[in-house]
Amino acid sequence: MAFRSRLADLDQLDWEAIASTDFRDPRVKEHKQAELLVRDRVLAASVSSHFQTLIDVGLLSLLPMD
Repeated sequence: MAFRSRLADLDQLDWEAIASTDFRDPRVKEHKQAELLVRDRVLAASVSSHFQTLIDVGLLSLLPMD
């Protein structure tokens, strides 16, 4: 397991597993587990913007709100 601390490293995440809705695959289960520590508001806005872009292009989807 590798830990990253740079925004530039987001491309190293397994986005296919993260976007998957099939939790039966062990790889998907493992790669959906993530923790994010945000140092300041500028970084939080940057991360938020990056995730919104991934949602907009269909690489990431929101979990249903029940």
